[in-house]
Amino acid sequence: ATAADLLALDGKTSVVVDAKSVTTITGNAADVTDVLAAKTIAKAADVAVTINGDITALEANSIAKLATGVVTAIVADGSASYLNTTLKDAKATDALTLTVTGTTATAADLNALDGKTKEVITVEAKAVTGTFADLNKVYVTNAANFSGLNDENVTITDKTVSASDANIIANVVDGKVTATVTAADAATLV
Repeated sequence: ATAADLLALDGKTSVVVDAKSVTTITGNAADVTDVLAAKTIAKAADVAVTINGDITALEANSIAKLATGVVTAIVADGSASYLNTTLKDAKATDALTLTVTGTTATAADLNALDGKTKEVITVEAKAVTGTFADLNKVYVTNAANFSGLNDENVTITDKTVSASDANIIANVVDGKVTATVTAADAATLV
């Protein structure tokens, strides 16, 4: 059902509107938020919502906080840090289309965002920084969950890393990789 239809119906009656059989509510962010927040519209426990048009991260988070089912939306571009902080109520089952912009993204923020949507995350940041463990998750373990990676510069922030760990990242990135490699391993770099 559309959120606008549910709101219109709600405005025509003084009794609670029974929308428990509705499996998906669609509409703009404002209407969907109003329906989810309305005490006078009874909704299914796991009702999904689909937002028409792009929405801000703040709107997406407000809806995710109110919704118990899957939230499907295209969220306005933002830095990894901003999106991660703002989308605190998003769930891994949500279908949020996210594009990470900005100069630098941390691998920790990218990994956290990966836990807030089931969609592939587009990364347009010019550089990615983080520990080897976090970078390995982004570039190797969960690489299929990200698009747009591989041409940016990467900085491994561990105090020191082995040459084999530095090579793992260097082999999947076309940009420059910066790391402090343990002295005993330096000769084995590619």
